[in-house]
Amino acid sequence: IKSAGGLVLAAGSIHPDSKEEYRIIVDAPIAPAPVDRIERSRVKPLNLASDDAPIRENRNSTLTSIAGKLRNDGLSPAALELALIQVNEDRCEPPLDEDEVKHIAASVSRYKIPEPEPKILIGKPDPDSLTVAEKTTRPVFPDAAWGGTVFGEFADIVCRDNFIRKRLASESFRAITGAIAGDQVTCGIAGVRMREYHVLIANRQSGKSYAMDLAVAFYSKPSIHSIFEPLLMLSGETNHYRLSGIGAQRFLPGSANSFVDELTREPKKHKKGEDVNVILGPLWKPTARLITIQGEAMALFSRLCSPDWTGQALSALITDLYDSLDAEVAITKDRAAPKTAVQLQYSMLLCTQPQIWRKYMAAHMMDSGLFGRFYIVGSEYKPTKVLLPDYSDAELFHEHFGALRRDVFSRLEYLREHPLRMTIAPEAKRRLQEWENSLPDDEDMDRDLSSRMGLHVWRAAMARAWGGIPQRTEITAEDAEAAIKLGDYQVRMRQFYAPTPGDSPRWKHLNAVKATVELAGQISVRNLRRDVRGDRFPEDFEWALKYLENRGQIVTRKEGRSPTVCWVLDK
Repeated sequence: IKSAGGLVLAAGSIHPDSKEEYRIIVDAPIAPAPVDRIERSRVKPLNLASDDAPIRENRNSTLTSIAGKLRNDGLSPAALELALIQVNEDRCEPPLDEDEVKHIAASVSRYKIPEPEPKILIGKPDPDSLTVAEKTTRPVFPDAAWGGTVFGEFADIVCRDNFIRKRLASESFRAITGAIAGDQVTCGIAGVRMREYHVLIANRQSGKSYAMDLAVAFYSKPSIHSIFEPLLMLSGETNHYRLSGIGAQRFLPGSANSFVDELTREPKKHKKGEDVNVILGPLWKPTARLITIQGEAMALFSRLCSPDWTGQALSALITDLYDSLDAEVAITKDRAAPKTAVQLQYSMLLCTQPQIWRKYMAAHMMDSGLFGRFYIVGSEYKPTKVLLPDYSDAELFHEHFGALRRDVFSRLEYLREHPLRMTIAPEAKRRLQEWENSLPDDEDMDRDLSSRMGLHVWRAAMARAWGGIPQRTEITAEDAEAAIKLGDYQVRMRQFYAPTPGDSPRWKHLNAVKATVELAGQISVRNLRRDVRGDRFPEDFEWALKYLENRGQIVTRKEGRSPTVCWVLDK
């Protein structure tokens, strides 16, 4: 409040310079004032340049305009009438009849007062008065979502009595099974198929490669009691599954050109001219199925993220092949060179460590669209290791996986000549659509966290129905609910492993602190510094905390020995 002696501020306000808190020195009684004077005191001055100008023409319209401005300033009908009568007496020549002025005031008073604009407060709000987020744990994979399916059964066997997280086994098995089934399983919704781009992120020696190797052996390792032609084949080998509707070939692309070479290579000849006995390309029916299976996939990430022409072409091709079966590849970087059309079903199963993922992913995968296409499964667990079974023993392998292999192989053999179109229960369709429509828009345009989430969830629901024990041909409401749990986990995984945006190291550090606090809800300063590696940039870490706190995005509370940083929900 402006007064003759300066500014009068409410108790509790903080002086911006001295940081001292205003307090009541003398609590004197306030003298009563006439109601009309109080109402008149609320009138804000108009444009001072024209306040004293006489109104000789268009008196009605001018008074109506003045009344509108006063109403927008928040005057009540009574105060507006008094103010307008005063303006009429002081400025109108000649003044209008008082009843006419009251009519103008009454007409304008019918309009609602606009919502007040946000005001800048001097000092910081009381931290205890803010609404902050609840403390949340790191994303927890819903292992129960694969319960009662072949994928859950595989994980139960692999992870029995050891430290390996079931998600590493179930998703490895789903990735390879989906590549072998290809597009033989559909449900009538565009883009929903069994194959996926899986990325398993876990610490070293956490069992991710062990689980992946057993998933590979499941489809390629004959045992004494099960002699079969591998459904997962190596490059170049002759296999009758190439001519059927199932099967997949391991393939590690070095460039976009290597895809073309794999699909179109000509028979090799000796110097004397005779043909070499090799397969003439993958003679698939109807299209080739290739899957990249790689542990510690640093080499592939570095290729995909390479800024040169080779890396950009490979990234663009893999991005296109997630959405469809068709793509075009430029064999050389010469713009005049014609592009070669390729058609294939491509899948991925990549294993890597958190630090490698963050280092090689950078912003490239976000810009290219690869980030939204990866189904990310992570585990920060640091295991206490125990001895693992050696499944190079064929008898042991058959003992543990024999019954499951008979079940899964019979399902895939049926798909060989009988494509399966799953039906969808109405309740399942409604729930999945509701979940997809409820995904929030991404406020941070540098991080697309909801792209293709609908496809990932639909694919999980269809895989759960197909892999059910016993097998189902309808996607049920139960499948939808399980897939939604996987989708909720996937949303949080994307937040957790998203690249940190920023145009400079300082702003990247700030965004890392912001994202970590937002995801945790509440976190101690000590743990926050550890998670974002704040010891490496101590000045930026302290600056980031002050920056976010000054803007009301976080608040620090002292709870126990270590201060706790809380994410503010209500500013």
